Amino acid sequence: METKNLWVRVIVGAYRGIPVIVDAIEKFIDRAAIGGNGDCIALFDNLTEKSDRKSRLINLKCLADDAIAALKGNAKFIIENRIQGVSFDAIAKSLNMSIRAIFRNYENALCSMTAHLKVRGFDDEWFGDYLGGEPYILNAVKRTKNF
Repeated sequence: METKNLWVRVIVGAYRGIPVIVDAIEKFIDRAAIGGNGDCIALFDNLTEKSDRKSRLINLKCLADDAIAALKGNAKFIIENRIQGVSFDAIAKSLNMSIRAIFRNYENALCSMTAHLKVRGFDDEWFGDYLGGEPYILNAVKRTKNF
């Protein structure tokens, strides 16, 4: 069964970890470049692959920021809080809304984000092609599908 708004769910779930992964890749690149002994071609290929990976993750975060910025009111508040790890129950209490209303608003926000990205040309196929080989995102996809 296909998960509705899969890539936006993945983005929301993985968002907080993207800067951590990018920083780790940056440190790896710095260490490898400075201490680069041995096969120069292999080092070049490895550094290029890591740089490409870093760029893909940074681009994903920029797309997420753009889609989140387009949200309004409670939708934006709910998504931003979910990204920070705030529970649906805590969000409901802070907005003085029922948990059911929060879930409904959350689903609507995901649909809005998906529509926003699709209008800009970033559909499911694009995400699959662009991020299909990214280990951090592949793990987030597995977690999202199993949730």
